[in-house]
Amino acid sequence: GGTLFLDEIGDVPLAMQVKLLRVLQERTFERLGGTETVKVDVRFVAATHQDLDVMVRAKTFREDLYYRLAVVPIVMPPLRARPEDIAALVSRFAATFGQANGKGTIKIEADAMERLGREEWPGNVRELQNFVERLVVLADGTTIGRADVERELARSVAITPPTPSPPSGASTSTLDDRRRTTERDALREALDRVQGNRTLAARILGISRRTLYNKLAEHDLG
Repeated sequence: GGTLFLDEIGDVPLAMQVKLLRVLQERTFERLGGTETVKVDVRFVAATHQDLDVMVRAKTFREDLYYRLAVVPIVMPPLRARPEDIAALVSRFAATFGQANGKGTIKIEADAMERLGREEWPGNVRELQNFVERLVVLADGTTIGRADVERELARSVAITPPTPSPPSGASTSTLDDRRRTTERDALREALDRVQGNRTLAARILGISRRTLYNKLAEHDLG
């Protein structure tokens, strides 16, 4: 009588796809270690960022499972294709994180909203959500302006995955030196603003804790 949401169905291995197909076709399954057959009475909703048509042709996703799932397909365009949604999402996230962080009502100035609307957000809604949370956490007050947005956008560019070591004999570019300096400064500033709380620092920088620890070690900030 409920709904079972299968997120990132395109990442499910073939062996598991077979089991899911049986549940969809026969509406039955057995619990792990059990012998009793359980009947299923649920609605299935699946989501993925993968192109399942391509995966079916490449034999990495079962065709029969695809047609079982794709009864009523809904295509959600990326955020860059629907910029008119950004303002509403930003307002919602700001209100949520303002309350969660004890800051009450957060005001997003018009020029800040305009700047957010010009970003492509390759990580879509989740990236925007993470970015707005960072803005709220680092805000000195309850108003977020364009300067705040520009600062955090610059910081997002600075915190990048580790750069592969150059080949033996190759010289380190001036650009790489500048990147490291900017990255080190961003790490220090984030830690200073949250009194050394590494979990919160990782969150506001938009990286995992493991990446943060790796970056701190890389820059001798541990």
